[in-house]
Amino acid sequence: MSAETEELLTQLKERGVLDTLVHVTEPEVIERLSKLLLSDGTLRLLDHIDEVLSTLGELDQDAIEGLGKLIDMLRTLNRMGVLDTLQSVLTPEIIGSLIRYLMGRGLLRLIDGLETLADALGQLEFEKVEGAMPLVKGALEGIPEKAERVGLLGLLGKLRDKDIQRGLGVVMEILKAIGKAYGD
Repeated sequence: MSAETEELLTQLKERGVLDTLVHVTEPEVIERLSKLLLSDGTLRLLDHIDEVLSTLGELDQDAIEGLGKLIDMLRTLNRMGVLDTLQSVLTPEIIGSLIRYLMGRGLLRLIDGLETLADALGQLEFEKVEGAMPLVKGALEGIPEKAERVGLLGLLGKLRDKDIQRGLGVVMEILKAIGKAYGD
């Protein structure tokens, strides 16, 4: 054996390379490596290796940074359990239902009217709306499941109730505002 060969073997032994090579030749390791190298995934990758290498060759620094950020985001989402939730929720049945819902006429009409709705909401005085919420809530809570029939004499009798008088006053103000909005 030449001196160069002996020196190379000594360096390989000192660095642990020879020990690694000895372990790689053990039957269990060879079996595991062959299963890995001959797996369906590896064979599919080899079928598309030219495309993969071409795509990798197109990566510039911005793309590599973007991939790094994407991987960080995926790790965070995974730690938070979001990916597990998405995986369990995004079944073909649920996706089909979502598509049917999103493509429904009601939603499409709402999207068409969003600009008009946004304009109308922009004109609202939210302090007044917020102040009116207890009135709306009270009115909704006061609606009985079955309302009694009231004739003309019953109506006249109910007009003695102070709550009804106040309610009628509110209704009259609302009717007045509607009348002003419609103009002449």
